[in-house]
Amino acid sequence: MRLKKIISLYSVLLCLVIIFSGCESRQAGTAEVAWQYDYDAAVAAATNSNKPLFIVFSASWCPPCKQMKKYTFSKQSVKEYLEEHFIPVYVDTDKNPQLANQFGANAIPTYLILKPDQPNQITFGGFYDVDEFLRRLESGLASLNSRT
Repeated sequence: MRLKKIISLYSVLLCLVIIFSGCESRQAGTAEVAWQYDYDAAVAAATNSNKPLFIVFSASWCPPCKQMKKYTFSKQSVKEYLEEHFIPVYVDTDKNPQLANQFGANAIPTYLILKPDQPNQITFGGFYDVDEFLRRLESGLASLNSRT
């Protein structure tokens, strides 16, 4: 009888740990980037705000794209940096292959930093953790600004 009580107590504790740890992981550090999905509207917004575009070429089936969404784009620091310095644009290459071809995004994920009125662009790709991704954004922005 005593063993049954101990097992029941551990079961309840385990359930509570699972429930509360699940709540924390959904809330801690989760952010949503305010992506633009319409390229033409994003170009207009970039022109009006005098901010460069940050374009991500991605697809729902792509493993590194899923990792970027889960581990990098979901972080508050990345959201804030992207929204402060860029007009962030999300392009699903399955739905908009013409735009991917226009910019030469032959592999995904591919990231572009560019100003709509200039031919120069910064291109990089793949999965990056938060710190490396922010370094890439800062470096790309500095490089783009030095070319103008």
